[in-house]
Amino acid sequence: MKTSRFPISRSRLMVAVGAATILCIPAFDAVADPVYVPGSGTGAVSFGVTNFGAVGGFNATYIPNNVSGRVDILNNAGLGSSTFFPTIGNNIANWGGGLPGSALQVGGGNGNGPFGNGIVNVTPMGMTFSLADAAVPLNSGSFAVATSTASFTDAAGTGAGWGTFIAFGGSLPVIGSGFAASVRTFLDSANPASPFFGGLDLPELVLSTQRVAPLLYAGGGFSGGIGVIGVHRIDVAPVSGQYRAFASNVVPFAIPAGDAYTVTTTITLMADPASMSTLEMADVADLFPQGFVPPSVTLAGAV
Repeated sequence: MKTSRFPISRSRLMVAVGAATILCIPAFDAVADPVYVPGSGTGAVSFGVTNFGAVGGFNATYIPNNVSGRVDILNNAGLGSSTFFPTIGNNIANWGGGLPGSALQVGGGNGNGPFGNGIVNVTPMGMTFSLADAAVPLNSGSFAVATSTASFTDAAGTGAGWGTFIAFGGSLPVIGSGFAASVRTFLDSANPASPFFGGLDLPELVLSTQRVAPLLYAGGGFSGGIGVIGVHRIDVAPVSGQYRAFASNVVPFAIPAGDAYTVTTTITLMADPASMSTLEMADVADLFPQGFVPPSVTLAGAV
């Protein structure tokens, strides 16, 4: 008997409002935008097909990333979802090089099943993507993993309004359709006055949902942590399965003038069978009628 990959569960840092969930947070003004150090950026993208494993616990879990050298590839979205395997052995195509860069994969597959189609565009300041899978639900899923590393300088300093975000939408067309997505960001500076001195992992951004019945969906997300305020929401049209999803965090400490730092970001995407494509901030603004404002400076993310 097949089991739901995303059993019904409330996520943390969310407040129920009718059929939707939302947590609104304040935003802050930035003094100046950081400047990318030309030629410092590198990136890598992998596409593949995964099978599914055991149901996990409440928290999201990750596996090691041979590109970033960190444990930042999502393999379980938490909230009682099933484990998936975006591993080297399940990859079917890989790209790597300087930034900006782009990777495209249409068709193909491995022993787990067929790959749908996907494209990821990687820049020093963020990524855009589109991923679709059309296989039988819960048998296999198409995935993409993308990592970027880039250096920045901030001559004037940046106020406490910077952060990361991800915004995307798509379709959950049939019972069993589901998606999972995560953004993990690590910042590092040699400046003892920097909040990134010695390295700083930002709280995870994780979103996941599954269509468990014709008009019933289960999922949630994670977006905050100690000292960082987060917001996330997934909005689904029950009949069509069309959805929009958003997660963000705003960091409440400033970047000092003259700081120089490196940003490493990894996104993980998984669709089964579903579609997911990045949206503009204007496309999700109406999800926050109470007036949420996103980070004034985005250091990393999927936009």
